[in-house]
Amino acid sequence: MLKKFFLIAILLLLAISTQANAKEPLFVSDITSSYIFGPYTFAQASHKIKVKSTQDEYVLTSYQLQTGAKAIIDAQAQDENGKDLNTTVTDTTINISLPKPKTFTRTRTFTLRYKLDGIFNKKGLLREITIPLIGKSEKMQMEKQTIVINYPSEWGHVQAESITAINEEQSASTISRIYELKNEKAADLKVTIGEYQLYNVELNYHLVNPDTKKGTFEVAFPPNFYSLQTVYINAIEPEPKEMAFDEDGNLIGYYELGGGQSLDIKLTGQIKIDLNSKEGKQASLKEDTPYLIPDKFWDVNDPKIQELAASFSSAEEVYNYVTSTLKYSDQRFSNGNVKRYGGAGALEHPDEAVCMEFTDLTVTLLRAIRIPAREVDGYAYVTDENSKQKPTVSDVLHAWVQYYDQEKGWVNIDPTWGATTGRDYFNSFDNDHIIFAIKGISSQGPDPAGVYKGSDFNSKDIHITLADSSKIKYTQLNLWLDGYYDRHLPWWKKLWRFLTRLFDFL
Repeated sequence: MLKKFFLIAILLLLAISTQANAKEPLFVSDITSSYIFGPYTFAQASHKIKVKSTQDEYVLTSYQLQTGAKAIIDAQAQDENGKDLNTTVTDTTINISLPKPKTFTRTRTFTLRYKLDGIFNKKGLLREITIPLIGKSEKMQMEKQTIVINYPSEWGHVQAESITAINEEQSASTISRIYELKNEKAADLKVTIGEYQLYNVELNYHLVNPDTKKGTFEVAFPPNFYSLQTVYINAIEPEPKEMAFDEDGNLIGYYELGGGQSLDIKLTGQIKIDLNSKEGKQASLKEDTPYLIPDKFWDVNDPKIQELAASFSSAEEVYNYVTSTLKYSDQRFSNGNVKRYGGAGALEHPDEAVCMEFTDLTVTLLRAIRIPAREVDGYAYVTDENSKQKPTVSDVLHAWVQYYDQEKGWVNIDPTWGATTGRDYFNSFDNDHIIFAIKGISSQGPDPAGVYKGSDFNSKDIHITLADSSKIKYTQLNLWLDGYYDRHLPWWKKLWRFLTRLFDFL
């Protein structure tokens, strides 16, 4: 299970009267938090905490903060006059005692400062900050929390953030980003900083021709997807007889196999994930009909889907519905149940969902409200084996959704991770998703890497590691394809291509 830590404020109360209105919280709080990051894993944290009693019968006398950090150092608290408050630390919990006021005090303000470890880490070429948010309780309502993160400008710009900053300030050496939170559902604020993430990739495909006659078989290789990923090829061994892009932008390789023949294929290279990429521009969607019509697992015309779709008017409304309705099933695949329910079927099995159901229901509902949508199959780079950021099957395959926006183009969203982590995967994305194949024309193909299993379903065919250097070693996919076509064109086409380029130069 993904460890999601709340900053839980536990209030120990001095009861002046036993009567209270149970329908409203006893306290409301307003907290401004600042975190300063540097070259070390420890961060400096400070919280200015303002707690107001909603009822005359209660006054705050003790405050407890459960930080979820690995370690806490030098915790100190002062009241609004700068007087030290009794502060103790038990494991990763900070306890603050406030003196009993001589007269009733509705509002109490104090400041807490400390150093903590465990909310910052280096992941490949990127730095990740994960800040716990103040949790709600029956006795206290969070009115507002403002978070300011300060980090060295040499780290670069933000790649992704689970909550959108309201402002950014820069100096010669520091970048500060400001977040204002109200009634957030998420347990944390995650901010990823750096130029891009780079993965070393080895993908294995196993083809088998079960027929006695010669046949042609397709393999989908990872495509470039501008504004997210760029593919660099070292080698595809053996190279296919032909290669072409399909309507969804997948790079398809065609192999001929004799009757009963099998073939093992290996792709090696690197994949760069950059959410701020300016390397290319998505082609505009010329015809949206293929991304609106029903398909086997996207039963757009089902009466239940049509009735439900009538209540939605935007992609975000669909996303919010799916993430709040379906529940991820940890037991689904361990029980051997790999049946794909499809969009309408997901509504009949809301507690048995995996990423296939989250994806199919989202695509189906989006198409039902006339928003072009398609499925993306790929790899989820998850380091925590017990993470709530769930894979689908072996080789950490995962599925998510793209919907088409007239201004932004195809937009990646992940309702599965939105539901399991509580983070906003509609308005923000991350550098952990790698695209292997896009399914828009058909809900059944092409298959992504990791599915071409041959006779051994349990084979480990996806090998992806974080690069330890920003240096890109191999050839960008489009340039590699130029070389591929040169190697595979007949001699007369090569000559014609050479002469054409020569005259263009002259």
